[in-house]
Amino acid sequence: MNEKEAQEVIINLRKRRESIDTSSSDSSVIITTIENEIATEEKVAEEQKKKKEEVTNEIIVSRTKIEKDEREVKIAVEEAKEAEKKSQEISIVQETKVLKTQGEKIQKEAATKRLEQAKMRKDEMEEEEKTEELIEKDQ
Repeated sequence: MNEKEAQEVIINLRKRRESIDTSSSDSSVIITTIENEIATEEKVAEEQKKKKEEVTNEIIVSRTKIEKDEREVKIAVEEAKEAEKKSQEISIVQETKVLKTQGEKIQKEAATKRLEQAKMRKDEMEEEEKTEELIEKDQ
């Protein structure tokens, strides 16, 4: 029985108690019995009211906890997004450094190759000059 039903029973018992003919000999016993039933129903109604309040409080506490958890999850998601963004930025910086290093290496290799080619041309020219000098001396 819930609180509302218990209240209805109490109202009906009070109506019954008021309708009893007090002039009859057993009216005091009937009234006492009805009053005991009313007291019992009032206890039931009070217990139901307390249970309802407890359940309501549990619901409030649960909702509050859920809302708090949802806020914490939202914060964690935002932090994860920010961390991912920073990670991507760091990755881009690292890739840029690698590419820059690779570019510098390629430039250095190209410069070394050009230097070697220039030395070879110089050597060839010196050889040609020597050859021409020898030819001129022979003539």
